[in-house]
Order: sequence, then structure tokens, then C-alpha cells
Amino acid sequence: MRGYRQIDASATDGAPFSNSTEGDAWTAVWCDNCTHDRPAREGRYEDACPILLVALTGKTPQEFLPMDRFRLGAQYRCVCFQRDRRPAPEPPKEVDGQLALFQAPKEEQQ
Repeated sequence: MRGYRQIDASATDGAPFSNSTEGDAWTAVWCDNCTHDRPAREGRYEDACPILLVALTGKTPQEFLPMDRFRLGAQYRCVCFQRDRRPAPEPPKEVDGQLALFQAPKEEQQ
């Protein structure tokens, strides 16, 4: 993947999304599932995806190929997308007595 400066230099002026709803829907489908933006999801923003960083500055990166402009989350296809194959998180552990504070009503206990 190209670096931030290269992506920024070749990006076209103009925001890729008309509002935050479009942007949030698109990042939920693409960036939230991509290995390139995993560092940002882990709090390491300095290593975040440079394509998304350019998009957040109000420019449209060349890596965004137009798709269906009227479908949330499908306005573009990112050519650098790589599905993040991280293992699923483990379910929370049960603590002894954690449900003892609130008992179900007697009619539900039967």
C-alpha cells in the first residue's frame, strides 16, 4: 500500500461522503473489517490506514473505486481492502454469584 503523502498527492479534492452517516456506514463495512485499519482499532492511530486518513481530510483517494452512490456502505470499493482474520474474542467469563443480586419473580422461577 502507498504511504500517506503519495495517497494525499493523488487524491481528488472533495469529500468522498456527503455526510457523517454515509462515512460511518462505509467505514463500518470496509475499514472496521480491514487489516490495514486494525492498528487504529487497537488505539495505535499513528499506524492507521493512510487511505482512510486522507478521506477524513476531505479528499477522495484514488483507491476508492465508485460503486453504488445511493447505497450506504457501498458507495466505493477500496482496492486495498484485506479482510482482518483475527480470532473471535472469547466470551466473558462468568463470576460466581453474579446473578444472585437480582432474582427472577417467583412466577418466572417455575
